[in-house]
Amino acid sequence: MSPSPRSIAASFALLVVLIVGIGAASYLISRGQSKVYQSTGVVRFQSEHPELQLVGLQPPGNNPDDRIIGTDVLLANSPDIVSHAAVLLGVSPGDVRSHIAISPQPGANAVALQAHAGTAQSALRYASDYINAMIATRRATFYARAQDVVRQVRAQIALLEGTNPRKNHPFTVNMHNQVAAERALQAEGYGAPEVLKAPQLPSSVASPKSTRNALFGALFGLLLGVALISLLFRARRAGNGRLAPREAVVAQAPPPPAATVGSDAGDDWHRRP
Repeated sequence: MSPSPRSIAASFALLVVLIVGIGAASYLISRGQSKVYQSTGVVRFQSEHPELQLVGLQPPGNNPDDRIIGTDVLLANSPDIVSHAAVLLGVSPGDVRSHIAISPQPGANAVALQAHAGTAQSALRYASDYINAMIATRRATFYARAQDVVRQVRAQIALLEGTNPRKNHPFTVNMHNQVAAERALQAEGYGAPEVLKAPQLPSSVASPKSTRNALFGALFGLLLGVALISLLFRARRAGNGRLAPREAVVAQAPPPPAATVGSDAGDDWHRRP
């Protein structure tokens, strides 16, 4: 049994109401949510190792490695960097952590920093100041480490040269050159993260995506409407199928026999007591 034009019209109206209604509700709910802006920067940690340079060894390269990247993510989230960023921003360390997210950057020995805030300017400030804190903290760490290594090497030089320091001592001339090179590196600065992508002022809202949410809501309304209409047609078809056999049985049942005058049953009715 095919659906009637009236049923088709009602089904179409239900479908339109669900699509428009759920889509509009999703849009209005999204518009009522707080806006969030996002500013992103990409940073690669340098691999300078003063203690290796002083003994003439080369530091490891910057080839992407899961272990190195995982360590860099931990470094970027270190309490020292978070505390330094909190000082620069004038907020608490907990507030910094709630606005900053750091994740590995695929395909590079780097990390991606995402700052979220209620305004575009705040998002940019969080990202920029956090990167500045990373650079300053790491530079200070490497500088202190280099100074410590230089002191150790100078102590070894003094032990080898005794009380007669000589720059051209055959055992220590290379160590003197390495100390001079290390001091030059300290003056230039090293160990600071390299900014591969500087944070930018966001031009659009990161969330909520009202238009996208409205489209998803309309799609959900379409699927819901199709499911409801299918259930209604199946229920109606099943109901028609249950009523049809009863009607056929009633139509095919023979009528009860009627008594006729002059039959055997009618001839002796008066003879019965």
